[in-house]
Amino acid sequence: MNGMDTHALEAAAQRYKKADDALRNAREKLQVEAVAALRSGVKQVEVGRITEWSREYLRRLRDEADKRDAEAEAQAELEALRQRVAELEADPDA
Repeated sequence: MNGMDTHALEAAAQRYKKADDALRNAREKLQVEAVAALRSGVKQVEVGRITEWSREYLRRLRDEADKRDAEAEAQAELEALRQRVAELEADPDA
């Protein structure tokens, strides 16, 4: 090591990571709110104006959210069916 004090560097790196994490969290929350607004009937042009995101990006966000929701719903239905099968196997007269 060249004898340089790295405390300032470490502090700057920590501030940067904290700000980067905050930005990531804020972006995720904004994406969730944008999709919720679109689903509730707010016009895409209005959501785009507020977020400054393109119509294509908003369509992609909504489509990805719809896909995730459909997959989660299908997974929940599958789990319910598995539980029902397990119940019937345990007690065929049920």
